[in-house]
Amino acid sequence: FPSGIDFLVNHDFLVLEKNTGNLFRIVNGNVTEPLIHIDVTSKDERGLLGIAVSGKENDQLNNNNNSAIFLYFTQCTKGMDGANKGTGDCSNFVYRYKLDIKNNKLIDPKLLLKLPALPGPSHNGGVLEMDKDKNLYVTIGDLQTTAFNQNQAGFDTKAQNIINGTPPDGCAAILRLTEDGKPVGNGILGNQYPLNLYYAYGIKNSF
Repeated sequence: FPSGIDFLVNHDFLVLEKNTGNLFRIVNGNVTEPLIHIDVTSKDERGLLGIAVSGKENDQLNNNNNSAIFLYFTQCTKGMDGANKGTGDCSNFVYRYKLDIKNNKLIDPKLLLKLPALPGPSHNGGVLEMDKDKNLYVTIGDLQTTAFNQNQAGFDTKAQNIINGTPPDGCAAILRLTEDGKPVGNGILGNQYPLNLYYAYGIKNSF
């Protein structure tokens, strides 16, 4: 289930797989061994969902490459991947890695965002994009249940224009942050976390 790609240079790009949690590099049509494996939760729209590459301004990669690779994925504690019953944690994560081009692997993981993933397991979003100023845009949906016609408390926040909803928690949004995970200026909803990350709100889904 390939769910995203981004290019390093021409004929050299990265492909992630939603369900396996594997990230592959394809060079001139040849698939390498996985650069990283992440133990993801994959039910419905959960999994390894998004990728963005920064630092690819050079025309060619070299052994001193400084490319930063950003990944978005869902992880849940055991027993949380099905009907979401019982106690446990289930979250969407955004991590930054360094690309070790010589050894063909990702190193130095840094957690940038830990976002809700419940109730779910749908509408986790996951699309990542970089702008020319190296800011990262993170999309996340409203975390609907698979039975999407059943409203449940927990994802009807004010970020979805629910007047009496709960405070925004980072969901139903396009979030904007620096490569180090810091807010960019003032958010459109406020200057406190996570309001200062909001670049757009009311996002139902983006997957």
